[in-house]
Amino acid sequence: MMKAKIMTLVVGIVFSSMTVQANNTQSNLPLLTAGVSDTQALVAGQVKRYQLDIEHPTSLKIVSRHFAGSSSQNNMISATLRGPDGSVVATAMDANGHFVLQRSVVAGRYQLEVTGASSNGAADESTNKYSLEVTFN
Repeated sequence: MMKAKIMTLVVGIVFSSMTVQANNTQSNLPLLTAGVSDTQALVAGQVKRYQLDIEHPTSLKIVSRHFAGSSSQNNMISATLRGPDGSVVATAMDANGHFVLQRSVVAGRYQLEVTGASSNGAADESTNKYSLEVTFN
């Protein structure tokens, strides 16, 4: 009888810690809030992930902006918005560095994935830079 109780306790602890780890995966991501994000670099083959915490139903709009003073021509950039359950909610893509993603969303934790590449030069050049402008209506 005692062995069964100890086994149940150990299984319960292991399961609980696995659940916490799975839920914390998104919480380590950069948080997107209303306004303009920090500048990031487009690197071919690299996915940048961001977290959005939506408190109530709203209209969400995310626009990519290129680095001021440089051209974004030939900067392929795309975004995928995933809902609280991980399913794809919306996508957007543009070949010149300016995607617009707009979607009505309900409360929950969302994840935005941004990918892209530039034919203009190396990852450290200003032509590969972007920021995200987030608005809620």
